[in-house]
Amino acid sequence: MVTTCSVQPAKPSLAPNSKRARSSGRSESWCRLLCYADGRLYLHGESGELALVEATPEGYREKGRFTPPDQPERGQSKAWAYPVVANGRFYIRDSNVLWCYDVKEPRAASR
Repeated sequence: MVTTCSVQPAKPSLAPNSKRARSSGRSESWCRLLCYADGRLYLHGESGELALVEATPEGYREKGRFTPPDQPERGQSKAWAYPVVANGRFYIRDSNVLWCYDVKEPRAASR
């Protein structure tokens, strides 16, 4: 699956730094890096936080959010690596650390 990544989302109204998200108490710049794959948005926040989002015409629906374990010491620096989805795996890098998560849809059990 080819992924499309962008520093600024094409539709700001669906992005976490939109007015809708700001009104929910989120920091205006919590996320600048995103990747779209398999109908999902994978977001990487400047603090290292990750989120999975369903973007629909009705709006931004956050499905989950977490911070990967063992974050590197970055001082005043921000996390600026693009997230990547390839072959059912979600890759994210921050400084000298790389995480990989299995994001494949579960297969239906065979009978």
